[in-house]
Amino acid sequence: MNKELKTKNNESNNKLKVSIIIITKNEEEVIAQCLQSLFNQSVKPFEVIVVDGHSTDNTVEIAKKYPVRIVEETGVLSPSNARNLGVENATGEIVLVMGADAELDKYCIENVLCHFEDPKVIVVVPNLEIRIHTRFEKIQKLWYYGTRSRFRTPYGTGSSIQFIRKEIYEEIRFDPRIGFGDDSDFRRRLLKKFSKTHKIVRSEGAKVLVDLPHTISEVKSQNIWYGRSSREYYAKYHGFDALLRIGSMVMPFVFLVSLVLSLVWWPAVYVMVPLFALVVARNLIICLRSNSFFFFDFLFFDLFRSIFFIYGFLQSFFVKKVGR
Repeated sequence: MNKELKTKNNESNNKLKVSIIIITKNEEEVIAQCLQSLFNQSVKPFEVIVVDGHSTDNTVEIAKKYPVRIVEETGVLSPSNARNLGVENATGEIVLVMGADAELDKYCIENVLCHFEDPKVIVVVPNLEIRIHTRFEKIQKLWYYGTRSRFRTPYGTGSSIQFIRKEIYEEIRFDPRIGFGDDSDFRRRLLKKFSKTHKIVRSEGAKVLVDLPHTISEVKSQNIWYGRSSREYYAKYHGFDALLRIGSMVMPFVFLVSLVLSLVWWPAVYVMVPLFALVVARNLIICLRSNSFFFFDFLFFDLFRSIFFIYGFLQSFFVKKVGR
């Protein structure tokens, strides 16, 4: 039994009520497994709320087979809006917002509640374990591991999946205007206000199983959404971290454009060559840091996500499309 901490008895674990919010949109393939993992917990959640973003498949019908509360998302549909709406409807003292493609290990909630016995603890960051089903998912996992910033705060999860006291969440809230970088924005504001007076801790025993996009089509949709919603993030943040983010996203695309341009206009070589060196060096470093040999796979993945991001960014100027 994987339990990092033990309480005196289960009664102490039940002092705080945990509300779990699942944000969904066309998740019929995974919603059942997600809900099963929640109701199979050693310490059951007080309530489970499904915030659905107008699914057109059987997501809601499957969810109704479980003792959950269904909330239909209103306003501009986005993950941040759905998170806020779910927490507004929650009645537990601790909230967890997650996607339908995530599952909790059996002892996840129990291990988390051990930390919240300390009243100064306001956030518990679980141990995220990425599940691998295909080679494409393995490439993504290794790529993201290889690009993970060594300068990121130890409190950062790179994800919005975290257990947090509801009263704290309501003071911060996700910014519904931001899609790209929404978890980073939330984390920045949370740390600025509470890190000096409260505790944010990690729980290795609280395991959450998560998935990555299964297909190129899913990567396309995700990065177009990031590009279309990135303007608000960069309008808010202009520092070094923001420059690194935008550089990471656009550099492969700019390299491709300069490469094509150099075929008809030779001065473009002066841009193409240093960008080529940067792209190659970046993906070689990713190979070294992830201890893998997927150089060309990383190269193409990096290029595809950059193209989709730029497409979404340009779309934001010409298409009056909002939400996810």
